[in-house]
Amino acid sequence: MVSGNLFVSVILPVKFKEEVLYLLPDSFLHSNSSVAATETAAAIGTAAATETAAAIGTAAAPETAAATEPTAENATTAATENAAGGGTVAPGTRVSVHFGKREMIGVVRGFRYADRGEVPLERLGKPLEYKEIDGVVELPAIKREQLEFWQVLADYYLCTVGEVYKAAYPALAVRQESVKSRKSPVLFLERISFSPEGISQHADGHPEQQCADEQSEQLHGDGHSAPLGTEPQLLPRLSQRQQGAFDEIRAHFGSGKRPVLLHGATGSGKTEIYVKLAQEVLAKGKNVLFMVPEIALSKELESRLKGYFGERLLLFHSKVTAAQKHFVHSVVLQAGGNSPVVVLGTRSSLFLPFAQLGLVIVDEEHDPSYKQSDPAPRYNARDAAVLLASIYGAHLIMGSATPSFESLYNVSIKKYARVMLPFRYFGAPAPDVEIIDTIKARRV
Repeated sequence: MVSGNLFVSVILPVKFKEEVLYLLPDSFLHSNSSVAATETAAAIGTAAATETAAAIGTAAAPETAAATEPTAENATTAATENAAGGGTVAPGTRVSVHFGKREMIGVVRGFRYADRGEVPLERLGKPLEYKEIDGVVELPAIKREQLEFWQVLADYYLCTVGEVYKAAYPALAVRQESVKSRKSPVLFLERISFSPEGISQHADGHPEQQCADEQSEQLHGDGHSAPLGTEPQLLPRLSQRQQGAFDEIRAHFGSGKRPVLLHGATGSGKTEIYVKLAQEVLAKGKNVLFMVPEIALSKELESRLKGYFGERLLLFHSKVTAAQKHFVHSVVLQAGGNSPVVVLGTRSSLFLPFAQLGLVIVDEEHDPSYKQSDPAPRYNARDAAVLLASIYGAHLIMGSATPSFESLYNVSIKKYARVMLPFRYFGAPAPDVEIIDTIKARRV
């Protein structure tokens, strides 16, 4: 029989459709403490799922929305304190539990109360027995935005939230979180910090350029900030057509949160526009996610972006070492404000725990490498990036010389805005193309 009243709903890294409930032991409650009913994003509402699904042009399934709709009461956060260890159990807290015979690390999604009828007490006429959580795991808590992103992604791609959790935090990654990195994230963020007070106090030029110029000066080291490990270059000089596209993108960003499709010819200079947009976001103290479909493209871009952003540029993909992944994970948890960063990564970078995300860039958005086929969640990182930007309230720009039909359709129905850049950078001629018969060439 159930001997307690307060239960926690836990996300486990398994494919399990039903809600997994555990009893919260009395040892986690002070004798004089009460559970405060406050709204939390641990329980994800239908409005968020519908809004984010609509952002990529598809309505959320009514059945799925109804299944995840919380009430104000069971979206409760309890600041339940462990009398012994002083740990807290709240939405996002990592807890150790037993699932069958296996010990797992799960994530608290919310709280349920037996006396409110929120917990099934029997099945087929037989009373149900619930296990207690084993304890709180001393790992960084999962952010509200992450929990919401996982739930919406699970609803949209018809999988369980546990499968999304497993993709975001594989077993190896969870073990690595408890290992201390040789590099200190705190010292790194102090080293790349700048003074925001002087950013908009430039004497000449347009206000937008003042912001970017001053930020560029601070990135170089102007006496107010520590020098970076890699000396950044000046911002790229845009051609007249690039500047027109840049201004049009900023106008779309200013008028709303619609994603922008930059339809630019090969060699038109889309990367330089991305850099200018990222610079403005960094100057506001927010982080930037720069996504590429393949690791080979990230290596090509790394040297170029490193020249503009210096040590502020972080890499995240499958070829990066485990220690570096852990370092990036720790940095983005705290980055922002005076120490924003740019993360250059593949589709897995979507699951990083960003503190303040201001801009998402999806380069070569048509590339099929953004699609994960197996295992679940079988998501398209381009569409998932739209969901992520919507949850964070960030701007999103995707670029391609040959946009996907999905993006062109979303442009036609006004879901996306499109900015054209049909000419090559500074009128450079198109490369010569020659067809070679390789079989004949071998015979010669």
